[in-house]
Parts: sequence; structure tokens; C-alpha cells
Amino acid sequence: MREVDYRFYRVRNGVPVDELYAKGAPSIRFQSAASVMRSLSGVFKHTDKANWFIDRIRAEMTLDGVTSPLGVFAVSSLSEDYGSGESADNIEAMDYGLLVKQVSTEGILHLSAGTGYIDQIKTMLRECGLNAIYSDADTSSLQTDREDWEEGTSYLTIVNTLLSEINFNPLWFDAEGGARLTKYQAPSVRNIKNVFKSGDDSIIADSCTIVQDIYQPYNVFKVIVSNADLTQPMTAVSVNSDPRSPISTAQLKRRIMAPIVKLDNIASQEALQAHADKLRDNSQIASEAITFTTANVAGHGYLDTIALSHERLDGIYQETDWTMQLSYSGKMTHKAKRILYI
Repeated sequence: MREVDYRFYRVRNGVPVDELYAKGAPSIRFQSAASVMRSLSGVFKHTDKANWFIDRIRAEMTLDGVTSPLGVFAVSSLSEDYGSGESADNIEAMDYGLLVKQVSTEGILHLSAGTGYIDQIKTMLRECGLNAIYSDADTSSLQTDREDWEEGTSYLTIVNTLLSEINFNPLWFDAEGGARLTKYQAPSVRNIKNVFKSGDDSIIADSCTIVQDIYQPYNVFKVIVSNADLTQPMTAVSVNSDPRSPISTAQLKRRIMAPIVKLDNIASQEALQAHADKLRDNSQIASEAITFTTANVAGHGYLDTIALSHERLDGIYQETDWTMQLSYSGKMTHKAKRILYI
């Protein structure tokens, strides 16, 4: 039998200062398509000690004696309810993407040609008060001087734009509160993170929902970069010709072009081609979306590749969203998309 417990701590300057006591079952949600991806919602016993402008909430799960972090959150909304002689705090909180979203440009941001993309992004994150920043290696630098953003543009918008120009994923935060700058990696059997199987001692429920989308079987993708600072426009085309894919040119016997994507900037021709290839890869993930339920498990993050062996579901999927109800009998709801080209 699983032995599970959840704890919440008020953290100041990275140090837990006291424990928060939940009333009912808080929930944690991760949405990969959201600008701020990880969020916490719950009701907690009121505390007069907190300064939620600077204090944070750390959530942990202990399963069979092993403790795992579930996220570090900045409070975004707070209301106090009083009744029967006691107060309770209704709290909505988000990961540190909220801190990056709250900071914006003062004046016009000038970026010089030759500036390293990752160096500039790290500088901006530190200006938001973040120090735990983990980045995949990349030496790309800006091709031209840049003054692309109006005054008052959120740092999160700028950071994610710069990340997209070097074929990185959007900024996301791990369960420890660390900022993650990660290269896009096409999901495959080589990077499976979690496996769920039906059978004895299984934690996956037998019910599930499957939605098919066969309306837009694009198999040709074109991306163009054009601005006055470039000597000539840059173009990249990616074609899904894989005979294993049901929507490929080989299977459909025709080319179906997706709407042309136009970008303002890109780090290099190689990055532009990678962007087109990413559009091609993503087109083969979107046709079958599923929802399934398991017992709560820690360790899930951004667009994890998962394998399922289930009465109705069998294959490799990319997890797009998940929600955990943090109670002893709480369940974890997963949303994922089948990878059709594997």
C-alpha cells in the first residue's frame, strides 16, 4: 500500500521558515502551453507572519518515505475568509515565471549584434531576482542590433522570443524553482521519462478519453525571416515524407502546406531549419489527444515523453498538461498527445 503525505512551507530568501497547513486538498497544475506553466491553488490556515510580496510557498510530496519537490510558488492572489472564530487564506500561486512576467522594459531595450543569446537571457532573469538558472549549451549570438520591443514589454515575452530564435523551448521552471533553458528535442523512444502500465499494482485507471483531429493533415512547412537589417530574406522548408506517418506525403500522395510562418529574427539558417523541422514534428503529435488518470507521482515537468501500456492506450505520447489533487486519495489527471511518427 502506498504511504503518501504532502507538506507546504513558507519560504523566505530560499529558507523554509514555517509550515503551512492545508484545509482540504490543494491542487497543482502544469500547462505546457501557458506563459506561466506551474500553478498552485488551495486553502490554508491563516498566518499573520507571512509577507506574500516576498515569501514563497514550497510544496513537497513524500511517497513511501521518499520526499520529492512539487514546486516553488509566488502568491498571485490572496483572500482571507473568517468564520467560526478562525481565518483561512484562499491562495492562488504561480511558479517563478510570474516574477519574469511582472518585470517589463523601462525605455527601449537595445541589444547589440554579437551578444550571446543565453548571456542576454540570463542577464534579464537575474534582473527579475532569479539566481538558479540552468541552461543547455548554446553559443548563438545576435546577427544584428536589436530594438524590437516597445517600452513596457514583459521580460517573459522577450525571453521567450529570444529562446525561440535559437530553437529552445519556452522558459519553464522545475519543481525546485530553478529556471530551465532547454533545447527543443523531438520526442522519441530515446527520451521516455515515465512509463505507465496496466496490471497488478498498477497506478493507472482503466478509464480514459481519446479525441481525434484529422481536419488539417499538413505535411509541408515553410518559415521565412525578413527584416531590413538582413542582406536577404531567409527561408527554410521541412517536409514530412516519412512513410510511417499517416499524414506524410508518402501516405497521402499529395503535399498539403501549412500556413507560412513569418519571423522577425532568427539566430542562424541552421536555427531556422530547426524551427521548420519543429513545426513538422509537432504536426505529427496533434492528431490524437488523450486524458487519463493515475495515482499521484512526482517528477513530471515540461512536455515529458511518456509510454503507455493500457487496455485502450498503447504507444508513445507527449504529456502536455497534468493536475495533482494533493490528498491521501488524490488523483493525477494527465493530458497527452500521441506521437504518430514513432
